[in-house]
Amino acid sequence: MQWYWESSHYNHQMGRVVIDRLSNNDDSHDGFGKNLTAENIAGWLGEERNNLNALVRSQPMLVKEISDLIR
Repeated sequence: MQWYWESSHYNHQMGRVVIDRLSNNDDSHDGFGKNLTAENIAGWLGEERNNLNALVRSQPMLVKEISDLIR
């Protein structure tokens, strides 16, 4: 919970990390975000689709619960 003021608001340190990553000024937070380029976006989107499909297959009750909430 190091990045939160409370459950739904991040603190200024998190804002600094986001700005640094967006501006390519800081790679010290490995695993936080990914620089997307024209060269890598198709692969990243494929990974995300695969991750979503794996979640849907492994958590059918969660998918049903979310679907029910949407309706």
